[in-house]
Amino acid sequence: ILLPARAGEAIRILVMGTDEEVSLAESTSSFVVERLFEQSMRLLAVLGAVLIGVGLETSAEALVGGVLFVIVGFTAILYLANHPEFALSKGTRLLAAIPRVSEERAHQATTDFLANLSGIAHPRRFAIVLGWSLLSWSLFWLFFFITLRALDTDLSLQDQIAISLGALAVSPPSAATQPGLFHASVVAPLSAVGFDTELVTAYAVLLHILEMIWLIILAAWALFATRISLSEIRDLFRPGEESGNSTPAP
Repeated sequence: ILLPARAGEAIRILVMGTDEEVSLAESTSSFVVERLFEQSMRLLAVLGAVLIGVGLETSAEALVGGVLFVIVGFTAILYLANHPEFALSKGTRLLAAIPRVSEERAHQATTDFLANLSGIAHPRRFAIVLGWSLLSWSLFWLFFFITLRALDTDLSLQDQIAISLGALAVSPPSAATQPGLFHASVVAPLSAVGFDTELVTAYAVLLHILEMIWLIILAAWALFATRISLSEIRDLFRPGEESGNSTPAP
């Protein structure tokens, strides 16, 4: 969670893939699905901020582009889930072309990847995942809102809701520990639309400190719960070595 350039995302996939019940392909596909739902939630946060009155200059092209990205992503998942033979054939061929990946491993990895994606292709399962995404993002927005309230500003309730939604849209939960980048992503757009720069800077700093504290505590606990040492995580990146189900990933 502390590594720059989002390198921790790759490590998380590898750590999940060392579990006996989760293959590397399954952990990779879960990451793909998570990012698609995150993009959907970010779009909702942006629309909410614009409608309530944050004043963000969001062009129609940008919104349409975001919506199209989500639609294309989910359409691809549905297509792969409904055409497993085609996906399995193409996926196996592509993975088998990677050095040190046998055709058997490529076939198994593709099978696991498709099995995980097909889970949300079912309408009921899709609704469940969407519901959990809405709940988690709603709670995270509540954290943003309460943090802003703690600054004891003279802002109206409408402005507080709009600013907290705008901050959530530009700095989603997955980008919590990027010092400098996190602050700029919050301060720059909110200052540009007329909110006090000192206020939004203080807000960004407070948000980042709180997120760092809680997420590092949770990450440390989670790493301890997996019973995987830092040296084992390092070994996952060494070519030619394997640990658990750590089959080379695309």
